[in-house]
Amino acid sequence: MIILGINDVGHHNSAASIVIDGQLVASIEEERISRIKMDNAYP
Repeated sequence: MIILGINDVGHHNSAASIVIDGQLVASIEEERISRIKMDNAYP
């Protein structure tokens, strides 16, 4: 089973994760991509 988790609280620290067969494969926060602290953009 493949699960895509998206966290977008609307304030800050939006993130996305991929879990395949119960194993976390990838996870990233938007601020790591944009390099803006507490960026509230959609991941």
